[in-house]
Amino acid sequence: MKRIFFPFLLAASGCATNNTIDQAAVNNLDAIKIVNPVYAKLKKTDSGYVFSEFSETYISGKPWVRLLDKKPMWNTKQEDCLGGLAKDSLQCKSEDAELFRIKSIDLGDGAKATGYVAMSALSMGLWATMPPTAVKFDRDEYERAALQATLDLEEKTNASGTSLDSLYSNYENLMMDFYNKYESLVSNYTSDVSTLIEINDRSGLFRGVASGFNRNVIISKNQIPLAEGRGSLSSPELILLLSDSKSRNLKFIEELTNLTSNLKIRCNTNGFEYLEFDIKCPAELSSRIKNLKIPVTIHSVSFDNVMPKFISVVDDNVTVELVNGLVKAKNKSSKFLTIDSLSFYHNGKIATLAELNREFSPESESEITYIKSAPISKEAISFKKLTAAIAGSKNVNYGIAIKYRIADTNKEKTLYKSEDFKLRDLI
Repeated sequence: MKRIFFPFLLAASGCATNNTIDQAAVNNLDAIKIVNPVYAKLKKTDSGYVFSEFSETYISGKPWVRLLDKKPMWNTKQEDCLGGLAKDSLQCKSEDAELFRIKSIDLGDGAKATGYVAMSALSMGLWATMPPTAVKFDRDEYERAALQATLDLEEKTNASGTSLDSLYSNYENLMMDFYNKYESLVSNYTSDVSTLIEINDRSGLFRGVASGFNRNVIISKNQIPLAEGRGSLSSPELILLLSDSKSRNLKFIEELTNLTSNLKIRCNTNGFEYLEFDIKCPAELSSRIKNLKIPVTIHSVSFDNVMPKFISVVDDNVTVELVNGLVKAKNKSSKFLTIDSLSFYHNGKIATLAELNREFSPESESEITYIKSAPISKEAISFKKLTAAIAGSKNVNYGIAIKYRIADTNKEKTLYKSEDFKLRDLI
């Protein structure tokens, strides 16, 4: 942001007449945004007007003046109302000698005076008791007061070995330096850190990808206060205000430097319910780091719905196979064959599909059903917290049984087979 410095408008430097502030210069400055204003409170004393307090902000409705261009920081617009016996709601409310707002009867131009006389006659004199009134800003008196206070301030400042122009120049440079440092720290503060996940698979069963754990590492910036959060200062002396502002700015920038030198980092184990693992994040993370290694140790893996890819049962008449969860059968005989029921044996549990009543023509084959349609015990085929060693030493039994009939004999036959599988071969 470009900041503009303007020297003080001082009578001694040729910016005022003998009696008033140079209004043309003030008007020119009003059109320009003053970036780092200093305000002074105008106060009347026994010896005349002085600036009794200096601040980086002002209180509305009080006699605060923008020191650079002597702009009054209160409402200077005229308030029109009625006076005399007019009811309170029609009376002026903004009269304030401290703000150079003076109330007086205001007949204005000829038309306004004529109207007042006419209304008084029509109201049989009632209107005459409520003359038009106005509260006006006495600019001439204000300018004399502001000039007197400025000259007093200049005299005190010169006595301290400096000048108003020098003080304001120092303040402007002080604030420009503050904003430049603030903007530099904030603009260069990012959380663009690449994380490299290093997997230590102690389970021996992990089949995922390391990058999947990037979502478990959350890196974010510290909350940065606004520049305005530094607060506004006030002081009975202008030179002290500058000194206090310098100390305040240094402290603020020091705290901001500390904030922007680190990033917030946290790790979690969300989203991997089937894993038992640790993920380690550093307690602190420098904002200068762009690449970060994150160790992940996997202790065990859990598996659900563990099934053999292939199992079959065969006799001279029929072959039944379970292939990737699909049960299919082949009638090898020359007669019609009906499969009445099917049972699936899984790790000590039995799931039966009764009343299948699936008829096969001679020497035909067809799909029967997906085994998941049977009432399988999910717990029986779920294995928690496995390692390669555990899975390699554990056997799991699976089997198939069917009850079937061959046409013309109406004799039921049972075909059954089960076998043990190494758990590691199934996962």
